[in-house]
Amino acid sequence: MIRFDHEQPMTGDAAIPPANGREVAFCWWGAILWNAIAQPTGFICLNALIKGEALAALGLLFPLVGLRLLWQAFRKRRQVRDLGEIRLHMDPFPASIGGEAGGSIDLPVRYSADNVFLVSLRCERGIKRDDDTHMELMWDERGYAASMPAGTGTRIAFRFAVPANQLSSSNVHVWTIRITAELPGLEFDRSFIIPVLRAGRPKRSQLTVPLACELKPPMDIPSRTVRIRHHPAGVQLLFPCRRNAKSALLSAFFSAWFLGGVVIIVVKNPGAEAVMLPLFGLIGGGLLLYSVWLSGNSIEVSAGAGELNVVRRFLGLSLPASRIAAVAVRRVEPVRSGAHGTGPCARLLYRITAQCSDGTGITVGDGVEGRRVAEEVARQLREACGVLPSTAEDL
Repeated sequence: MIRFDHEQPMTGDAAIPPANGREVAFCWWGAILWNAIAQPTGFICLNALIKGEALAALGLLFPLVGLRLLWQAFRKRRQVRDLGEIRLHMDPFPASIGGEAGGSIDLPVRYSADNVFLVSLRCERGIKRDDDTHMELMWDERGYAASMPAGTGTRIAFRFAVPANQLSSSNVHVWTIRITAELPGLEFDRSFIIPVLRAGRPKRSQLTVPLACELKPPMDIPSRTVRIRHHPAGVQLLFPCRRNAKSALLSAFFSAWFLGGVVIIVVKNPGAEAVMLPLFGLIGGGLLLYSVWLSGNSIEVSAGAGELNVVRRFLGLSLPASRIAAVAVRRVEPVRSGAHGTGPCARLLYRITAQCSDGTGITVGDGVEGRRVAEEVARQLREACGVLPSTAEDL
């Protein structure tokens, strides 16, 4: 059982506010400025479209983008309202070079074992170039935070071992904790700039939780996303066609919207096809082809016996395969590729990429729902290829 030391004293200085608190205000100002220009433009274009000017339909895209920006700003504001002011309670304070960096956060979110919190600790060095400052990554480690019920909410805690050869916080070197999670109805993402100093005697955290890099939550991979079969030589993964069913349906819907609009305008305005077909017709046709591609392709990956084989099939027909030696694989990492759904049903989509020693990269999986599943798929491929996990990537 994971226990938290409630007797640990917390001073005011040990409660660190998030560093990305201005994000909501920035989103609102951006949405307001965009809509102040786009919405009047939309009414003008709509009036012109009614009068038969087909090209005016292009101007209707701007107010639609504005509505999307307003929706995103509203969602971020709702997240801040629901979560309230979140602070990181450090333990120890300050964090210690050669010792540990750790802390805990209380969230007003009902506890669920399905909520997985990814946490990273990084050190960056500021380099001045002309009038700008570029941040160069010096050290980075990531893992998982432990979670447990705390009243009606959730408490998460973590620990990192800080190497003794790293540099202390200063005007040049900045240490940052970042915590992310896909929670019901929102995407949690907070960063905290923390002090990490070199003391005479390295400090250890009083939190009785595993180190973040050692904590591995249990993982059940849905068969609709990927089917995994282990064999003596390695592992075989099959990404079935149905993994992209939701994205394919969404693409087909927008395709029907564009193509249907072309038909309606051409019927009501003979001669408009010269303008509508090259633009909206191509968009609708492209979305239709993309929908067919999503619903008809599968990927079969075999890793082991010193090789990594990737075969993609479309409507049962094999496309050119990729075969590389396992020793040539340098990294296998998930990369965010999109999202589908909104609100509590929203899910992020990832693809799995393998980077080779010659600088090339190949896709070894796509359409994977959720960071947690994508990380587990990448981990199993890394183990089969004998690749060490990278610690220099963002969560």
